[in-house]
Formats: sequence, structure tokens, C-alpha cells
Amino acid sequence: MGFSVADLFRATLLILNALAILSERRFLAPRGLAMVSPSEGGGGAAGASASSFGGGGFGDFGSPTSSSGPSTGMKAQAAQLLSSVRMLLRWPLIIANGVTILFALVFG
Repeated sequence: MGFSVADLFRATLLILNALAILSERRFLAPRGLAMVSPSEGGGGAAGASASSFGGGGFGDFGSPTSSSGPSTGMKAQAAQLLSSVRMLLRWPLIIANGVTILFALVFG
């Protein structure tokens, strides 16, 4: 009973499936991980300001200044990752799940 590439593929597929099915409204929004859509007033060219882009500017030695805005930090990066997984990997996940199910049915 060893660890194979197929097991690694299945584990990765399970993790991506778990990220893809998280409900933005019920699970992510209460934890501050929901992406704000332009229809909710959080984006668009008319509503853009310096604070919505992280405060802007560079600090000493050319490093970007940190701000407490919602567009910086690990939480915003996690929200962007979850949004990207749900949007970009929808069809590849459907295909990968179908292939995995077919292989399991055919090869046991």
C-alpha cells in the first residue's frame, strides 16, 4: 500500500473541490473572505479611490507602504484565491471529476 501519483491527483482534486463549493454568502462573507462585486458598490471606475488600491505610494527603500484596507494582506489574497478557484477552475474540475469517476469505475 504505497503512495502513488494517482493518490496525489485525487488529494489535489478533493482540495480544489472543497475550495470550489464554499458558499460565498453563507460561509465566506461572515469571515471576511467574500469578494465584493461591482454591483455591490465595491468596485468600478467611478468608485475607485487610492484607498481601494491599498493606499498607494511607496515607503522607504522602494517597498510599498502597508495599509489597513481590505485589498491588502493574507485575508484578501485568500479571498482572491477562492474567487479564482470558483471562477476559473469550474469546467476543469468538472472534467477532472468525470475522468476520475470513469477511471474508478473501469479500473476499480
